[in-house]
Amino acid sequence: VIQFLVISAATVTVIACLIAWLIGRRTTRPLNELASAVDGVDITTLSTQFAEQRSSYTDVNHYPNNEVGILARAFDRTLKRIAMAMEREQSFTRDVSHELRTPLAVIKNAVEVAQLKQSSNQTHHDEQVLERIANAAEQMERTVETLLMLAREEHTPSSSTSVQLMPLLEQSILDNRLLLEHKPVEVEINDSCNTDVTAEPNVLKVILDNIVSNAFKYTLQGSVLFSVKNGTLCIKDTGPGIQQDIAHLVTQRGVKGEQSTGLGFGLSIVKRLCEHQGLALTVSSPSDTAGTEITLRFH
Repeated sequence: VIQFLVISAATVTVIACLIAWLIGRRTTRPLNELASAVDGVDITTLSTQFAEQRSSYTDVNHYPNNEVGILARAFDRTLKRIAMAMEREQSFTRDVSHELRTPLAVIKNAVEVAQLKQSSNQTHHDEQVLERIANAAEQMERTVETLLMLAREEHTPSSSTSVQLMPLLEQSILDNRLLLEHKPVEVEINDSCNTDVTAEPNVLKVILDNIVSNAFKYTLQGSVLFSVKNGTLCIKDTGPGIQQDIAHLVTQRGVKGEQSTGLGFGLSIVKRLCEHQGLALTVSSPSDTAGTEITLRFH
């Protein structure tokens, strides 16, 4: 009798476990398929692919009318809203691209015509003004192209290549040299900057332009030093430094110090571009000394 009871108990236990396993599998199957569908969504076909990846469930409404079904329908609505927002962003990017490129092309053409029609009445100062306008237009054109590229491809892997750092640094310094006019500031580029780094050249140029222009603008006297150590570019100036109360927020959008004449978007753009390129950005300003130190660590 005892043996019969033991065998019966074991049989009932096995059958109960089997039933529980089947019920659990049937219960979790819709959740697993939902997780697979969400995980497999392609960002480029966000508005349609989620509804198509249903496995045995051909439509979102075919999920069980329980918590899993509620979650599936919520995901579907959310992804559709995200798809609409992305479409609006892409449309805005296309419109901005057209609206900015046209006036920049007009400015560049007008400067070229003015430079070709040089007359005897044109002074050296006039030539400098035309050169400044041409350089600013070219710099703005590169910046626009880079930011538009970033807006289009922010969710895709960045394209990087090996590029010489020294020529980009020198060009950035030349492009921003007018910010140092009539100021006793010495610019020093260490020989260590004569190295190759991995980055997209146009994006890196925009990053350097923002950092260099800030250093030149706010350094009234002293020096701006450029050096590279262990794959990290260091830009150090002797300017007033960053206020301690905003030091940890300085790379956020709209945050600026009392001496800033801008809108507080420069370093936030630099941070965004660095994240896209996989560069590590740090901004520090020692409390005991004046000046700011910015580092870019290349991968």
